This record gives sequence, structure tokens and C-alpha cells, in this order.
Amino acid sequence: QRFYDFTGRLQFEELPAANERVTDSRLDRRERVYLGSRQHFLRALVDGSLPESGFDAELVQGPGVTNGAETISEVFGSAREGGLSVLFGDPDDLTRSMMFSGALMVTYARESPLPAYTSFLRSVNMRPTNSRVRVSWLTLPTGVALLDRHGVPFSDRGAPPISHYGYWSWERICDTLPADWTPPRADEG
Repeated sequence: QRFYDFTGRLQFEELPAANERVTDSRLDRRERVYLGSRQHFLRALVDGSLPESGFDAELVQGPGVTNGAETISEVFGSAREGGLSVLFGDPDDLTRSMMFSGALMVTYARESPLPAYTSFLRSVNMRPTNSRVRVSWLTLPTGVALLDRHGVPFSDRGAPPISHYGYWSWERICDTLPADWTPPRADEG
């Protein structure tokens, strides 16, 4: 009686709002936490819109490593002019496989890290990698992650399919947004 167990996926349903101002405020807050988040990155990866969404992604040896990187082919968009691919399957498939070894270093350049993040890094004796962009790393503990059409990883209740480090580990609020919520203005301006 003390534990809840959910099966399936929670789906997004808008709560009724008292007025349009409340609705706009909710939308603004959701977009603020979504932009630059892991959820935003994975959706842009699956959609093939990394450059338009403000992301760059490079393969490195492991979390925290910033040198020796190779830009992944998905960053080049439809040109696919080089780099290793990390996403497999056809764009029309309901699921896609993400596979790579080492770590995927992801930078989001449209927003600087919050000052509190830089203060946190200094408090634990770490030097920020770059104060102008948000830097995070992804690893695949099992070597592969299966993503749905929203970029949400499937989990088999064992190890999490994706682990993240860096900025995404510090600011994890976007994890609470529903998987099927689509930001209406996320990639504008």
C-alpha cells in the first residue's frame, strides 16, 4: 500500500486555466525548462534538427573530456558531410537506435549556463569547461538506447538506457515534462 507502480507512459493533458494569462505563463515556463534540455536534444536528434535547435554534439572518450572530439554526422543536418553517425534506423520509423562508445559531448550555445551552476562547480573544486555554452555528456550504459519518435528512451526497468553528466545533471527540471508535450515555439528565434 505504500508504493505506486505505473505501467505504460504518462501522457500530457493541459490543465484548465482560469484565464489566458495563466495559460501563457505556463507555456513560457515549460519552454524555458525545455530549451537546451536533454529532452530537447534527444527530440532534435530524432527529428534531424540539431543545428536549427542550437545543439552541437561530438564523440569524446568519456564524461568530462572536451578534447579529441569528433563531430557526429547528425550535426551536419541533411548534408551529412562527415563524422560518425550515432542514430540508426529510418527517419519514418517509430523507434530509432542510438549507439556509440565513449561519451557524447553536447553543447547548447543559445543560452549561457546559469551563474549558480558556475558557483556550484567552483564549490566542488571543478573548473567550468566553457562559461558561454551549456556543456553536458551522454553515455549509453548498455551500449545502445532505443528512442521513440519524441526522442524518449525506452527502459526495461534495468539500468537506465542513457546516463547524463555536466549541466544536465545539475539542472534536471525538464525530466518532469511529459514525453509527448510539444513546445509550440521551441525552435523559433
